[in-house]
Amino acid sequence: MLKVALICPFNLERLSGTPVRTNLTAQSLNNHCELLVCATGGRDTYVKVIPDVWQPRPHRQPQFRLDRFTKQVLPALRAFQPDAIHLISPTGILSALAYKILHPKVKIITEIHGLTCYEMTGGSWLARNTFHLLDFLSLYFAHHIIAMSYSQKALITQLFGKYLDKKISVIWGPVDLNFIQPMPLPLSNQFTIGYLGNGSFWQGIDLILTAVKQLQNHPQIHFMLGGIQPDLYKIQLPQPLPANLTIIPIVPLGKENEFFSQCHALISSRIGGMVTESQYPYKLSYYLAAGRPIIASDVSDQRLIVEQANCGFIFNPDQPETLAEKILTLFHTSQEKRHIMGNNGRQFAEKYLSLGQLGITLLQIYQGKGGTRKTLPPSPKIN
Repeated sequence: MLKVALICPFNLERLSGTPVRTNLTAQSLNNHCELLVCATGGRDTYVKVIPDVWQPRPHRQPQFRLDRFTKQVLPALRAFQPDAIHLISPTGILSALAYKILHPKVKIITEIHGLTCYEMTGGSWLARNTFHLLDFLSLYFAHHIIAMSYSQKALITQLFGKYLDKKISVIWGPVDLNFIQPMPLPLSNQFTIGYLGNGSFWQGIDLILTAVKQLQNHPQIHFMLGGIQPDLYKIQLPQPLPANLTIIPIVPLGKENEFFSQCHALISSRIGGMVTESQYPYKLSYYLAAGRPIIASDVSDQRLIVEQANCGFIFNPDQPETLAEKILTLFHTSQEKRHIMGNNGRQFAEKYLSLGQLGITLLQIYQGKGGTRKTLPPSPKIN
C-alpha cells in the first residue's frame, strides 16, 4: 500500500481554513493509503504530534521554531519511510529534503495555501525573506505542486518561473458533503446575511461593517458575523453594536450547519491584493455546499466560481458601496430565484468539491499521473 506523510507545521484543531482542509485531505486519504500526519496538534490516530515548537516571548506572540520542528519531523519520516511527502506548508521542506538525501526516490508534493512573503506583513525582514526562501525551495524541489486557485497558480509562475506551470494542479477547497448540508431557511421575517470565517485583515470585515452602516435604514436586513474573534484580530466594531448586527466570536467545528441555518445568504468579502490572489477563500466551498445564495468580492477565483455555478452576485471590493447594492439586489430577488441560486451552488459543490474527487486526484498525483481533474471548469485567461 502507498505510504504518504503529510507535514503540517500547525495545530489541526485550529479553527481556520488550512487545518480544516488538511483534516479533510487526511480523511480522504486514510482509506486509500498508509498515512502519517506530522502536526503540532491533532487527535486522529495517524497524527504524530510535534511538541515544543512554539517559544514564548514576553509581550509578543510565541515564535515558531523551525529548527525544533525539523529535528522532530525527520526521525518520524525515517521510521515511517513514506513513498510521498506532502507538504501542507513550505515550512516542511527542510525535513523533506533531509529525508530525500537518504531516500532519493521519495516524491515531494507541495501544497501552497498562501505565499508567506505576502502574509507576513508584520514580520521582520529576516523572517519574511527566510520564508520566501522556503517558498522557493518547496516549489523548486517539488515533483508536483497543488495550488488553491487559478489566481494563485498565475502568481506562482509570475514570481518563481513559468517552468513551474506544467507541474501545478489547481484543487479548490474540498468539503465533506455528507456533513455540510443545505438547511431549511430561517422562519424569521428578517433577511439575514451571514459571514463565517476568521478576522484576518484580508477577509474584508471592514467592507461588511461599511455595508452594515449603509443599510441601517433597512430594518429587515440583518448581518451575522461568525468566527471573527474581534479581540484576537483587533477588529474595531461600532460601539454600541447597531441593531442590524450580531457577532458570534467563535463558531465551533461541527456547528457550521447551525450557523448557516440562520442565514438567507452568505458573504465572502475578501479585499483585493497579492495576499488574496495567493490564496483560496475556503469559506466559499462551505457556502456552496450550504446551498445559500452568495455575494462575493471580485478577487481570486470567486468570480469564476460564482458565475460558473450561477449562485449569486459579485461586488467590487475597491468600491465598498457595491456590497450594499448587491445585498439590496438579492433582498429584492424573489425567494424562488434565491432558492435556485442556492441549489446551483450545492450542485457545483457536489460536482467539483467532494472528498471522493479529492482522494482520486491526490492518488494520481502521488503516483506521478498528473492529477488534473477532467471535470474542472476551464482555466480562465489571466493576463
